[in-house]
Amino acid sequence: MRLRPIPSALLFSIIPFVAAPAPLQAQGKKVIPAVATASDANDASYFPFVYEGGSRTQHLVSGKYIGSTALIQSFAYRRDTANKNAFGARSIPNFTVSIGYSNMTPSTMSTTFANNRAGTMAIVFQGTYNRPAQPVLSGPAPFNVAFKLTTPFVYQQAKGSLLIEFVETGQANQKNEYLLDAFRNSTTSGATATIGVNGPFKSAERYTFTCPDANALTPGGSLTLTASGLASQYPAAILFGFSNVTFGQIPLPFDMTAVGAQGNFVYNSIDLAAPLPLVQVGNTWSGTLKFPIPADKSLADLTLFAQGIFIDAASNAFGSVWSNGVAMTLVGEGPGQLVYQSDSTSASGGFLFGSQATGAPVIELTGSVQ
Repeated sequence: MRLRPIPSALLFSIIPFVAAPAPLQAQGKKVIPAVATASDANDASYFPFVYEGGSRTQHLVSGKYIGSTALIQSFAYRRDTANKNAFGARSIPNFTVSIGYSNMTPSTMSTTFANNRAGTMAIVFQGTYNRPAQPVLSGPAPFNVAFKLTTPFVYQQAKGSLLIEFVETGQANQKNEYLLDAFRNSTTSGATATIGVNGPFKSAERYTFTCPDANALTPGGSLTLTASGLASQYPAAILFGFSNVTFGQIPLPFDMTAVGAQGNFVYNSIDLAAPLPLVQVGNTWSGTLKFPIPADKSLADLTLFAQGIFIDAASNAFGSVWSNGVAMTLVGEGPGQLVYQSDSTSASGGFLFGSQATGAPVIELTGSVQ
């Protein structure tokens, strides 16, 4: 199936909310990796907060997951909710947080801290950090382990990966359980997750829109999207985008209530479109779009978003129903890597998941992000 630019008729149907007034530099929130936007990632990290008395942690974030440029005003982490223990608050003295660049990537990051820094790091916090208490929760927790930058950091992918360094001066004398949500990368399978909710049909069918084969999300593999459980053979299309943060000047997700489609949301930018023919399967209708991914190594770690749209004038005044979003990331180095050490004066440390895999805490960037 060939992807193609957005048909003009579809563009005209979207213009009413694209043209709505919005600031030229809309503030957005970008979760890295995107597959953890609406659900917990697949692992956890004790760092940078497990040690008391001293530690050093470096969190490297791949530029491929940030975008070509970003104006970062704050960043934040969230607790891991697979762990069913409450985590206590703590005032961490002599705590310094710095941000800068690294010439390393998740797969080349060094266990020697100095090797990972490219140039001078900018101090964004210094003093006593009040780490918040974390109650037991189900589902993704809020990003409340936050660091606000007094001076926003201008990130440019051409200069390297983003590097964040945490130092509690001293040598650790004990551990205190405090787990952050983290993503462990796989070198054999891509990653996929749904974002948001399906818009409602007047006929009230319970339908799904998913990417059912994450294993095939690799350069040289294939991408498959499936809609199923539909009550009629609606005219349908899949809208692809490269961002789930903004669409033009509009922050995402965009609530379509204002344009007459209550309960529907736009979850990704709309950069490409492809028709989705529906066929009858038993008493319902389904459609599958599958196309090959070029065997181009530069596509590794590419994140793409998709959303189904179904034309149905009876369901709302806007005349269409919009599915949940789907985030898909191709196999690659992964979004990040982490090195830790219990002694802040030590020159080197160890990787979060050892030599088994790259991985790092899930991070939310706030500012002018793509």
